[in-house]
Parts: sequence; C-alpha cells; structure tokens
Amino acid sequence: VEEEHEHEHVGKKRKRSAMASTASTPSLLRAQAETERMQILLEEERKNGLAQREALEATIQDLKSKLRFLYGEEKACRDTLRKKENEFDAQNSELREQVAQLQKQAKGYKKKMLKLDRSNKKLVAQLELKTSAYDEIERSREQAAKAHEAQVKDLTSQLKKAASSRLTN
Repeated sequence: VEEEHEHEHVGKKRKRSAMASTASTPSLLRAQAETERMQILLEEERKNGLAQREALEATIQDLKSKLRFLYGEEKACRDTLRKKENEFDAQNSELREQVAQLQKQAKGYKKKMLKLDRSNKKLVAQLELKTSAYDEIERSREQAAKAHEAQVKDLTSQLKKAASSRLTN
C-alpha cells in the first residue's frame, strides 16, 4: 500500500511539472487545481476505504473465530446431551427391568397370599368344627355328670330308705 502511495505521489509530481510547463489559461489552471484537489480527495477516500476494509476484515476474522468457537461449544453441548440421553436410556431400561422383576415378584407373592388365605380359611373352618365338637362333648359331659349326680342322689336316698326300713323292721 505504501509503495503504491509513493508511486502515485511520484506520478503526481511529474503531472504537475508537466502541467506547469504547459501553463495556460486561468480556467485551465482552475481545472487543473480542481482535478488535483479531486485526486487528493479520492486518494484520502481510498486510504479511508482501505482502513475501513482492513478493520472490517479484522472484524470478520474475529467473528469467524468466535463462530468457530461457538460451533465447537455447540458440538460439545450436543455430545454431552447425547451422552446424557444414552445414560438416561440405559438407566430407564434398567429401571424397566427392575419394575418387571418387582411385578413378577408381586404376582408370586399375590399367589402365595391367596394360597395362604385359602389355607387359613380351611384351618378356621376345621377349628370351628373342632370347637363345636368340643362344645358338644363338654355339654354331653355336663349332662352325664348331672345324670350321674342325680343317680348318686337317687341311690343314696334309696339306701337311706332301705336302711331306715330295715331298722324299723
């Protein structure tokens, strides 16, 4: 850029000296001065444009590097997310297996409970039968004991009567 500037500067000096040697009318001089002024303005605008372009290119490069960084971050996040999803899926399938095992155990326990319940009902029925039979036996014993007691009283009274009638005879 500096070499171009020096080259242009040398070219402008040659043009000026060539114009000075062919010095003409005041309108030509005004036109030459206006041309030189426009060339200076154009050169300044070109320099400003180059500076702006360099600044824009630097900004673009900075933004590109930030974008690459963000793409890297996004990829890392996606990888982490994928890893977590895989872990979650693995845990989920383990939990499903455990739930299936627990449901199977619960079904087995339910069957055992039903068996125990039926067995318990049978035992209760047998106990009620035995209790009722025992109560019947107890009633029969009490009746037999009362009958025996009544017989003993009867025999005792008969013996007393027989003993008293013998004594009177």
